[in-house]
Amino acid sequence: MIGPFFGKIFSSPSTADGLLDRVSIWTTRLLVFSLPMTLIHPTVNPHFHRMQIAEFFSVGLLMITGFRIFFRQERVTRPNGFFISLAAYVMLLYGMALMSNWRGPALLESTTILYLGGTAYLIYHNASKYLLYEDLWKWTTLTYVVILGGGVVGIILVFFGIDTMLAYQSRIIPIALGLTDWFSSVPRVLSLMSPTATMVAVYWAVMTLPVLTFLGMRDQKGLFRRFGIILILGIFLLGLFTLSRPFVGVVLAIYLGLRVMKWEMPLRSLLACGFLCSAIGAFSILLFFSVLHPIGGSIQYTNDPTFKREKVEIYPSFYRPNPVYILRDGIGLERIYIQFDYSINHYAWLKYSALKIVEEWPWFGSGPGNFTPALKRLQEKNILPRLAPEDNDEFPSAQSQYATLLAETGVVGFLAAFFLLMALVFEIAKRYRRRRDPRDLAIALSLLVLAILSIDNEVMSFRWLWGLWGLSLVRYPEGTEADG
Repeated sequence: MIGPFFGKIFSSPSTADGLLDRVSIWTTRLLVFSLPMTLIHPTVNPHFHRMQIAEFFSVGLLMITGFRIFFRQERVTRPNGFFISLAAYVMLLYGMALMSNWRGPALLESTTILYLGGTAYLIYHNASKYLLYEDLWKWTTLTYVVILGGGVVGIILVFFGIDTMLAYQSRIIPIALGLTDWFSSVPRVLSLMSPTATMVAVYWAVMTLPVLTFLGMRDQKGLFRRFGIILILGIFLLGLFTLSRPFVGVVLAIYLGLRVMKWEMPLRSLLACGFLCSAIGAFSILLFFSVLHPIGGSIQYTNDPTFKREKVEIYPSFYRPNPVYILRDGIGLERIYIQFDYSINHYAWLKYSALKIVEEWPWFGSGPGNFTPALKRLQEKNILPRLAPEDNDEFPSAQSQYATLLAETGVVGFLAAFFLLMALVFEIAKRYRRRRDPRDLAIALSLLVLAILSIDNEVMSFRWLWGLWGLSLVRYPEGTEADG
């Protein structure tokens, strides 16, 4: 399944005419390969921590492409509806940033979206120019395999008592779930996407559908059909060991692959049913824990032996003790008290805070990237309660893409983001109608998974997500086929 697939991954396509062409092609490949990896993540500088390895390749590719376009050595690839909508969305964000009370963070966040959209366009431009669609799918899948391998290696090392950047023993999950009486720590997978396991869980949730569909398309020896069940069970276990809320998306993605994409493997219907039940169960449990945090509880039984049954009228003027129930010797009225001790989870409190921010700035929000100062402003006005001193941390977002968008960009910005994603869906649907490529359907389904994950996760800042969108929109001149 892997050998035939990677056969020509290092070869140069026939469209490479000179040195700059080869440099552009290899820089595009390395950009796509490195987008999910966050090996560079210093935390001393609060702004520099956003940088990743992919920046080296995206900036280099921007310089090369800009140089060639400026000197008319190549043409700009005509943007489609998504990129036109993206340009309008970025201009709207800059307008909101200039109107906000905190312009610095707002301008920085707007520039981040500009950069991410520019990265997507660079991949779209170079893949279209050099016919790299199939080639970049190989590199995308290579990245997926490497990140899976990093998770496997990390788990193995943890079981030998070695904590690494790939995986480590986490104590926070038993504490969060109130399970410290059963175990004090559990392995948690990060792979090559530190520092948070949420990032790798979202990556596997979104990328599993298109990548495994691509593997199935290129499977000429039946390896995917025979060993696919081992692969999806491995992905399921690695997703579970991320111990993150997006694990629900991993399970849902596998279900959609089995049911909708019809991945060929033994016991497909039975597996699909199992993964669907697992997704529903995991979502329900995580929804509960994202609202309430159980702290304790008790069950108390009491008995009042002096209790006497009331008399009821069975027939006119005929009364007798209620015959529906009985009393036992020495046991009368029995009562069970159930006590459930809990506190509101900070995820729920952040979403509530986002709604209060929307009430304060309904139309254009507090400004992109301004969730933290807006929250503090409302606390100063006593619109939001102040937290205990030990909980007085800075929360950069509402831990929900929808709530954060509403709080920071208001109703106008939220609708603009919705129409931007609808433009992406429209372009993917148009491609699918024209080419019937299963990858286009898989990407559309992955957008559904992403929409569900966005209820309780931030996703728009992931570079690999924008890279996937850029790759999914690559166009070819009429009469040409993807390189193979």
